[in-house]
Amino acid sequence: MLVCGGAAAAARRIRLRPAACLARGVASRANAQVEEREEGVLTREFIYASLYAKETGYFTTEQREVLHAPAQGIDFGNLWGAGEYRNVVAQLYKESPEAWLTPVEVFAPHYSQALARYMLNSPFFRREQLEIFEIGGGSGSNALHILDYLQQQAPDVYAKTKYTLIEISPVMAERQRRRVVAAHPQQCAVLNQDILTFADTHAPVNSQCFFLALEVLDNLPHDKVALQNGKWCETVVQMQQQQGETLLREATRPIKD
Repeated sequence: MLVCGGAAAAARRIRLRPAACLARGVASRANAQVEEREEGVLTREFIYASLYAKETGYFTTEQREVLHAPAQGIDFGNLWGAGEYRNVVAQLYKESPEAWLTPVEVFAPHYSQALARYMLNSPFFRREQLEIFEIGGGSGSNALHILDYLQQQAPDVYAKTKYTLIEISPVMAERQRRRVVAAHPQQCAVLNQDILTFADTHAPVNSQCFFLALEVLDNLPHDKVALQNGKWCETVVQMQQQQGETLLREATRPIKD
């Protein structure tokens, strides 16, 4: 069973702007790739280098905090309405200006508890074992809240739960180990690996399971194509000099393969 969630991707927010300040998190390695190849790089290559390149990618770098996990959840019961809610969220962003919040963090722990209840009541759940895989788990908040809920509300199921986090970022993987594995050592494991190459080193999972991908699908590397004058073209990212600044621009070229 696949459960997905999504928000506007960092890659989708990229527009024509100075290369030095691309959305705070766009990697310098991506710019270097574009510069090395005069014809530009494919959209999927640019997204991957920007978000996931080792040490310089937005999600893999150690140089900045990219996902903010508030120490205390929002007390929704004492909010006076939408205006106060927006003020509280704005304050959370001020605590870590370069990071962003996901629904898992904003609505913690309720968002994750709702997912846990869904899985417990799902016709896909077999009582023999609850097996969960999550990719892009960030700071581990979702896994932590789900396992906490199962431990408190369904201890018999919790005892037979296997929760695997597959995380491309070494920084996030280590954080997940500190937060989730430390709290639930028998139930949780963290694999520091790219889900796109996971099948190369792991056998297929044929058992009944849940696959969680929250804020992930819109951040996966992908191609962008367009139909122009009856012919399909692919999108590339190129560098452009304009008024002394190096800009990144989107261009198209005929598909050759």
